[in-house]
Amino acid sequence: MSSLLYFLVFIQSQPEEPGVQKAEALVRQLADPSFLKREAASRELIALGSLAKQAVQKGGLSRDAEVRDRCRIIFPQILSLDIKQRLNRLEKLEGNVAQIDLPGWKRLTRLGGLDDKARAKYLAVLRQHIPEIILLESDPRAFVNHYESRLMSLHDFNGEAIRGFREAAYQVELNFATDELMFWLITLSDERALKQTERQDDKRYGHLKLLLKQLTFMRHWIDKDRNTLTEALLVATLEEFVSDSADSGILFFGFDLLQKRPLSRMADLSASILKRHIKNSDLNLKALSTLGRFGHPDHLQVLEKFLLDSSTLASGYYPGYITQYRDFALAMALRIQKQRPQHFGFALDVNSPEPKAMSYGFKEEAQRQKAFEMYGDFLRK
Repeated sequence: MSSLLYFLVFIQSQPEEPGVQKAEALVRQLADPSFLKREAASRELIALGSLAKQAVQKGGLSRDAEVRDRCRIIFPQILSLDIKQRLNRLEKLEGNVAQIDLPGWKRLTRLGGLDDKARAKYLAVLRQHIPEIILLESDPRAFVNHYESRLMSLHDFNGEAIRGFREAAYQVELNFATDELMFWLITLSDERALKQTERQDDKRYGHLKLLLKQLTFMRHWIDKDRNTLTEALLVATLEEFVSDSADSGILFFGFDLLQKRPLSRMADLSASILKRHIKNSDLNLKALSTLGRFGHPDHLQVLEKFLLDSSTLASGYYPGYITQYRDFALAMALRIQKQRPQHFGFALDVNSPEPKAMSYGFKEEAQRQKAFEMYGDFLRK
């Protein structure tokens, strides 16, 4: 990789701190006639780490060939050292860890942070990809291009990994592939990367959709080492899809991966899906089912429009029974309020951890009308 790409970036501003002026002086010293002084300046700049980043970036654009070349050579070393220092700060929980500048970290802390195991996993994943983080921080466009080239490699490898999943020889490679997928989920939504893709939403969503499919295919492996990092990453990715009104098909893969987990955040995400995606779809049914499992009374308002939907969801699954959208919505509303649907006339009411739409139908329209009348009486009480 050419060192030139590290300098095809805007110069990031940094506040003046002790050491910044020293770094600027050291960059000027790189033009000194004395070779020993130039070498000493290079070593000191590397030792300064983050304090030297701005000065060395500017030096990489210098008209002086010696200054320019030396800055372009040492800049990746400075970034690498700086990144490792930030990772160490997070590992040791030094200072205000919520403000540590690492890819995806601030977003993860907004999601409620990570437990110790997940934080260790996050650190391990990033430490495997320091060259990519350097690229993200220095040349986001090149970073996105690199990601696109890796995507097809991951896709090709996935087939081999899955075919050999039961062979012990594949387990290390499969774990690494999963870690790399996690790395891209962490970094693809980094603000610096998003600026390169914000005008290519369809392309970006296609990439994330493929990543989610990869993770779904690898769910057997992921479940062996489930932690809050995996869950937080997928929930955050799904929330981005919902907030950006992405196609519901894109949401399906990740939602399927997470819906069987007792996550309170999944209830909020389900409510968001139901607010935006009003067409009849399998995704809506998953969202309704999740609300029935993990929802709370504040979510009831989201179900109101579905209580009026008489379109048929399932018929014939249980002989003689027909399930309408409003039937399933009513059953989930009852479950949210800790009521047994069978007490309101649902004859089937299959008591399973994950509610299924076909389990909440009626044989007669009169039975359906009575159930809704009983629900009305319940609300009036």
